Amino acid sequence: MRSTRTLTLTTALVALPLLAGCGQGGQPAEATTAETSQTTAQTQAAGESEATPSARGTTSSNASRGDATSASPAETRMASAPEATGGQEGAGSSTLPTVADPCAGTCDETTRATVNHPKFGPMEVVAYTLTITPDTAPQGKRASYAVYQNGNPVGYVSSPESSSVITFGNGPAMGGQLWEVDRKNPVDKYGNVYFSSNSGVTVISPSDGGFDSHGTMPGAEDPQYPFQNAGVKIDSSGEPTVVQHVTDKNNNNADTGKTVDWTWDGSTFVAQK
Repeated sequence: MRSTRTLTLTTALVALPLLAGCGQGGQPAEATTAETSQTTAQTQAAGESEATPSARGTTSSNASRGDATSASPAETRMASAPEATGGQEGAGSSTLPTVADPCAGTCDETTRATVNHPKFGPMEVVAYTLTITPDTAPQGKRASYAVYQNGNPVGYVSSPESSSVITFGNGPAMGGQLWEVDRKNPVDKYGNVYFSSNSGVTVISPSDGGFDSHGTMPGAEDPQYPFQNAGVKIDSSGEPTVVQHVTDKNNNNADTGKTVDWTWDGSTFVAQK
């Protein structure tokens, strides 16, 4: 019995140092794990610390690029604005080329009309007569007109050389001719100019090239409008009406007593039915 207890005690005493050694060996393992975890955390923190400035720098760079992009349309508009302005300024300063006015200082000036042309601005239309048969009674005259811009002649139109009138200007030229027109300025609200002669009514209208008399000058062979026997009235609003007297071509152009009213539609005269 004593031997057995002695063996057991001896075994226990030997085992204690071994257990103690095992316990001491476990502590360094835990410390190593903690140190490893701490090192890993520091590495991650350092990585995040290094990555954060880069990320901020990227965001700032993108924001800067975004500002530059949003500014581009504004810069484009600013660049194109002077071109548009220049085009508008050019459109309002049209000047017609100068032409010869053979009647200036030579023919008899009968009247002038001032017109504000929609494209060329303020202009004057001057009516002339040139005496071609001085020894007749009444004297035979040739009608013509010139257009002036800024004091310079820019247009001139004459009746055919074979034609002859008694008068050409602003006023009734035939007995009983309707002429309800401003004697100082025979112009309607559209800028059409009206002159009268014993051959009827001449209408001179603003056009893209200056003015157009529509073939209504005295003696014209192919007039656009049948105003050879006509009169004019312009109401208080400036609205014109040309009253045509219908003639019988088969009876020496005798007056039939019928009339046709012609009104301006903004671009041409239209017969009213």
